[in-house]
Amino acid sequence: MKLATQRSRGKLLLVLLVACGPAFADAPEPQFTLIGDVSETYHATAVDWQSSPGMAWQFATDLKPKFTYGPVVFVADTTWQVPMTASLSLTSPLATVYEAYFRVTAAPGLDLTFGQKHYNLGVGQLFTVGDSINPVTGFFDQKTGFRGVTAEWSLGSATSVSAALSTENSDLTGAGQLSLLLDKLQLTGSLVADGTEARTFNPALGASYDLSGIILTAEGAAELLPQGVVPTTSSPATWAAPAAWSDPALSGSAGARYTFTIGDFDYTVALQYLHWGQGWTTAETNAWNADLSSGTPVLQGQAAQVRPVSSVRSQENGFLQLSAVSGTTWNFSGLGVMDLQDHSVIGQVQAAWDPWDNVEFGLMFLFAEGDSGTSYQYLPQDALLGLTAPQSRYQISFSTTYHF
Repeated sequence: MKLATQRSRGKLLLVLLVACGPAFADAPEPQFTLIGDVSETYHATAVDWQSSPGMAWQFATDLKPKFTYGPVVFVADTTWQVPMTASLSLTSPLATVYEAYFRVTAAPGLDLTFGQKHYNLGVGQLFTVGDSINPVTGFFDQKTGFRGVTAEWSLGSATSVSAALSTENSDLTGAGQLSLLLDKLQLTGSLVADGTEARTFNPALGASYDLSGIILTAEGAAELLPQGVVPTTSSPATWAAPAAWSDPALSGSAGARYTFTIGDFDYTVALQYLHWGQGWTTAETNAWNADLSSGTPVLQGQAAQVRPVSSVRSQENGFLQLSAVSGTTWNFSGLGVMDLQDHSVIGQVQAAWDPWDNVEFGLMFLFAEGDSGTSYQYLPQDALLGLTAPQSRYQISFSTTYHF
């Protein structure tokens, strides 16, 4: 069955490429461009506010090659990292591919892509409740790209239709979206569905409106195959996902974004409230913490195996994002996330200075603040950029980057 599926996908790709064949007749010469940067970063991270921080170095390069031949374009976005200890001893290199895909313009307004690509769903400011096709691999990046096929069709200036078929993790997941632009109002309707493993069936509706320069957004989704694990009773002995189809996880978000200019700086302020249906209530979080500290090996083992399906653990969350940019010289930004149930906070502050062409000096501060057992007591593991510490309260990074 799997071999037949692979053959059918290969035939589909061949048919699409043959259909675009006539466009190659008048194709210009092939073109290749490469942009990217190389950087060295010094990290200091600590497990709490009183401990002496551990030190580490990291050398990295971001490469974005682009190859164009007629209607076909190949685009990639990759990061190559070499983490090092404070004494500059090498550790295992890391490679991340965010995007690597072929884009074919099959007809005016119709683009087809094959490979790993971002597929944008919804209108959420910082977190999109209808997006369950993109894997979440980092706290501050929901869209890391999926492996599959996409089609994007623009029907004039007001209407667009897109569809995606993902084969991430040998699974088969489909998604589609219809977007309408009515003057200052944008409406979106989307659906993500898994046809093999039954991991998601997530319809969503979204709206965005430009109110005198303030972009207002609202979005709702119903996950009919919820994967979030919750305790089965008030005094839990087991944890399980809610019943499929009969008990949908309802999610919603509302936000606003405003950009304005004062002097040489352009400022942007964005706010978003998120109710995430697959997150935990306060009672469920308390039950999980009680199991972990119960002293009963069975309960402790069951609780230790329970993990949230996203970087956001609780149901009620607030997001705040700020940025100030002055041309290509100065760039300041900040992002804060608060668990509105236990009031723990995780934040990121960045500053970048480009004193000369192609040279950038950067400073970043990551921190988490919360009592024991709260959502953001520690930084997420994947926010540590290659460091081995399993839990940290803060991380400071200094970097020098050369862009080419």
